[in-house]
Amino acid sequence: MNHVLDRHPLPGVPSYVTSSIHYEWCMANERFQVDSFVAELTNRSGHCTVIDVGMNDGFYTMLSAAMGCKVYAFEVQQMCVEIAYDFVARNHFEDTVNIFHQPVSAHNGEAMAIPHFEACDGGFSFSGAFANATNGTRIGHLNLPVRAKPVLRAIALDTFVPSGTVIEILKIDTEGHESQVLQGALGLYKSRAIRRTWLEAFPTGSSRAWSSYAVLQQILSWGYVAQFVGKSRACPHGTFKAADWPAFHQHLSGWARMPCVDVLLSLLED
Repeated sequence: MNHVLDRHPLPGVPSYVTSSIHYEWCMANERFQVDSFVAELTNRSGHCTVIDVGMNDGFYTMLSAAMGCKVYAFEVQQMCVEIAYDFVARNHFEDTVNIFHQPVSAHNGEAMAIPHFEACDGGFSFSGAFANATNGTRIGHLNLPVRAKPVLRAIALDTFVPSGTVIEILKIDTEGHESQVLQGALGLYKSRAIRRTWLEAFPTGSSRAWSSYAVLQQILSWGYVAQFVGKSRACPHGTFKAADWPAFHQHLSGWARMPCVDVLLSLLED
C-alpha cells in the first residue's frame, strides 16, 4: 500500500510502501509518535541515523528510510523480518536499511532462546512472563502456540554503534525487554550520542523486564528529559529532569493504572 493514497496521508513524507494494517494502527494509536518522527527527521535527509529495536514489520523503519535516514532495524520474529525485507525491496531501500534478525539486550553475544511461531505479532514478547515459554504455550496478541525456541545471539548497542555516530532517534518496542536494551546502550547515553528515544514501557515484574527503573534515572542524570506520551488527557503533563526523579518514578510505579503507552527521552541541547 502506498501511504499517500490512504485517508490519513503524512504531509512532507515521500511516497513509500508499507503494511496497510500497521499503518492504520499507527495512525489511530501512535499519531503523535509518527508526527514526531517526521518533524525530527525533516531537513536531515542523508544526515540522520535511526535505530529501530523491535521493528515488527517495519513501519517506522520504512518511514525513517523514506525521510532519507540510514536505518538499523532489529527484530526476532522471522516472519516480520521476511515481510520487512519485502518492503525494503519494493521501496528500493537496500542502500539505506539494514535488518538484523537478532535480539538487542544488555550483553553483547548473550545467547537467548527466542519463542518462534508462524506469524508477525505486534504483541510478541520473549521477555518477562514469556521468557520461560515452552512449546505449545500460547503468547502474544494473536495467542498462537510456540513452535520452537531457536537460540539467537544478542547485540548490545554500545558495541554495535561506532564511536562518534549520532543517533537521531532510537525506537524501542520490545514488549518487556526495554530496560535490557537501555542497559546495553548506557555508554551511548553517557556520551550524549542519542538525541531522542521513543520507549514503550511494559512492566511485568520479571528480572528481564521492568523490575527497576534505575536505568532511566541514570539516563536523566546525563542531561536527558522525559515525558509521558499517550492518547488520554490523563497522562502526566510536562517534562521531567533528573531533579524531578521522585515525581517521575511515582508515575512510573503507577503505570498499570495509567492510560499512557510511551516515554519520550530527549537530549537537552547545550
